[in-house]
Amino acid sequence: FFFFFQAEDGIRDAQESRGLGDVYKRQLYFHPNPSFLQLFSTSEDHTVKVYDLLTSTCIKSLARHQARVSSLSLVENGKYLVSVGFDRKVIIWDSSNEYRPITDIPTEDIDINDCAYITKTLSKKKQMHYLLFGFDSGKLGVLDLTGEHLSLIHI
Repeated sequence: FFFFFQAEDGIRDAQESRGLGDVYKRQLYFHPNPSFLQLFSTSEDHTVKVYDLLTSTCIKSLARHQARVSSLSLVENGKYLVSVGFDRKVIIWDSSNEYRPITDIPTEDIDINDCAYITKTLSKKKQMHYLLFGFDSGKLGVLDLTGEHLSLIHI
């Protein structure tokens, strides 16, 4: 099974390019549930793109960030999509509801470079869900997704 798509911005013109500094690194994630043949991509146009792997087309463009999207993470087997942008926001999207945004979490004056999802099983009925963030300052942040109030803790 192969999937090909062309990035919206294509190949940069050498005369208009500002050098290696303007090369944008996209992050690509496949939906962890094999019944959803979807690919997610960060985008330079402040959106998250959702691609259908069967048709090789963009089926959704999630627009809520005010700056470039830097990182993505899929939570609880793809139930939620988390996007992080250079607008210093963490946005949680509900994949079971047409990727509608659930919440925006501001991160104050700190740029986030990356995020990762982890779970901790405490018992057969109790699991803890966390997002870990890497900041430009070299510090880490933790977001506890199991609580009623979402707040980012800087470590």
